Amino acid sequence: MAHPVFWPKKKFFYPIGNTPPVSFTQDLALEIPADVLLLGCGDPRSILYTVYADHGAPNRNLDFTCCDADPAILVQAKYNDMFVTTASRSAGPLWPYVVQAGGEHFRHYWATGITFQESSSHQATLVNPTLAYSASGRGFNMHYGTDPILAVHLSMVSTLATCNDDTFHDRVTRGSQNMVIRFFAGDALAFSGALHFCRENNTTETGLYISPWVDTQINLDGGGYDKRSGHRAPSAFNNIDTSNLTDHLGLLDILLATLALLMKTPVPACSRSSMMLLIRGLGAKSAVGRGSHS
Repeated sequence: MAHPVFWPKKKFFYPIGNTPPVSFTQDLALEIPADVLLLGCGDPRSILYTVYADHGAPNRNLDFTCCDADPAILVQAKYNDMFVTTASRSAGPLWPYVVQAGGEHFRHYWATGITFQESSSHQATLVNPTLAYSASGRGFNMHYGTDPILAVHLSMVSTLATCNDDTFHDRVTRGSQNMVIRFFAGDALAFSGALHFCRENNTTETGLYISPWVDTQINLDGGGYDKRSGHRAPSAFNNIDTSNLTDHLGLLDILLATLALLMKTPVPACSRSSMMLLIRGLGAKSAVGRGSHS
């Protein structure tokens, strides 16, 4: 079937999330393992928060499959720490008290490149190399609206980031075998199709391409997707988060790609959000959708 040619325009780099973190296990019973698919995964704030806030820890099995079109985002997800700050959109009912401070912090961040405002801030002269490379090439290409203070909850701002890091570190270093994080760099719709093809045909060679205008095919030959693997990677999930890909790929495309990957049980959930609806003034309640499908 013929389709209009879509030529990709300028792409911005989003190394820092612009929404507060969520817990991916909040709708799961304590005894149910969490198989989570993150499309447009962004930075690791929600993974860290899930590990911290999970009521089923440390016994619950956690399996996160992360997909993002920009490999540099996955580098951020693997190596960056959380930012400890606050902003109006993550402040909840206290937002009127932090609007001015949030605006001042945003201007300070873009003027100095750092989040803290102590007198010693002028001593920060080294550039973070993970911000200098992205899918758009070498050079600074971070989105002009990036604000680190949007990535945490205000009510827990003094302890959240430290607790997140400590909980995640403890779970990893104590030899826990019940948490896995997998990464895929490519188009979210293509990856969803590859996972479905892998499950339906019991093969790791999908014949699909990782993204438009790229001739590399998706072969799930690593990470346990082979049928002979002792611990097979999930190809169906009880929680799928699509971030705000609705703004970029369209709601119907997202639904068609993800509903086929939901587990056929009463508990799976597919969540999606839209920054465009927020910008158009429809409010956060209208901009976030969460549905359960069985």
